[in-house]
Amino acid sequence: VMRLDYRSNAKFLFVKPFAGALFTSDGALYPSAGLYSDFYFGNRIVVSSSSAAGIYLKGDGKDLGHVFEIRSGVEVAYRFDNRARLGLLFYHISNAGLEDDHPGTEVLGLSYSFPLN
Repeated sequence: VMRLDYRSNAKFLFVKPFAGALFTSDGALYPSAGLYSDFYFGNRIVVSSSSAAGIYLKGDGKDLGHVFEIRSGVEVAYRFDNRARLGLLFYHISNAGLEDDHPGTEVLGLSYSFPLN
C-alpha cells in the first residue's frame, strides 16, 4: 500500500484540508479528500487526526462493500528542524454502514512528509 497526500496549511479554526490517493499492488485506488488537525507536543512531536471521504475502486483488491468509503485515522510523528516529519500512522476505511456488508480495513504504516514551501 502506498498513499500520497497533499496537506494544505490553510487553516479554519483548528482544521486544515487535505487530498490524496491510496494505491495497492492489487490495483485498488482510493482517492479521497478531508480534514486534519495537528496537535503539537513540544517542538518535535506532532499528533495528527484526520477524516476523509472518497471513492474506492477495488481492482483485484479487497471488496469493502461500497464504492463510497470513509477514512479516519491518527498519526504520531517526529518533526525535524526543516519541518519534515517521520511517523507511524493508523487508519480505518469503511463504508460507514451504507451497505449490509461493511467489512472495512485497517492500515498501519510508516509516514514521511516534507514541506513544499
